[in-house]
Amino acid sequence: MTENDIDHLLAGIASRARDLAGDDATEGTTAQVAHRLSSIREAITALREADDLLSDDLAARMEEDEIAITGVGSIRRKARTSSTWIDDSARERMMEDAIRAIIQETCVDPATGEIHGPLAQVARTVWRLTHDSFSVTADPKVAFRRALGLSPDDYRAKRMTGYTISIEHEEIQP
Repeated sequence: MTENDIDHLLAGIASRARDLAGDDATEGTTAQVAHRLSSIREAITALREADDLLSDDLAARMEEDEIAITGVGSIRRKARTSSTWIDDSARERMMEDAIRAIIQETCVDPATGEIHGPLAQVARTVWRLTHDSFSVTADPKVAFRRALGLSPDDYRAKRMTGYTISIEHEEIQP
């Protein structure tokens, strides 16, 4: 996307935004409102792409992590990071180290310094049930039911808050 593309995009979005200002945006037929919503979502996608492009370009141009721009304000650059497991078995090792630390903290006989076997087994079972029920990778509703035999719906009230609209663009035939 070039600078001219971005300028054209912003001008088009500004024009559409003026057209959609106020209550007039919701007036018209269902088809007209659906077309407006579709246009807005396309503009949002394009704006996100322009935001990514300009952010990357600006970050590359900055000589310092913070600069002041007259008429804009303070611009700060901060490195984005992501993480991955060190190797294929790292997650399992972390979980095993976590349960060992829990057992060490809760199942050691203070008089002898030895681990109380049956209590350690209880700690492992509690860890597994908790992990299976509430882990980040588990679907909480399914895992909660499967691991503990409980229903999250027994603890939560549902209420209608509105609707979600999805739009799948049709291919335009020539």
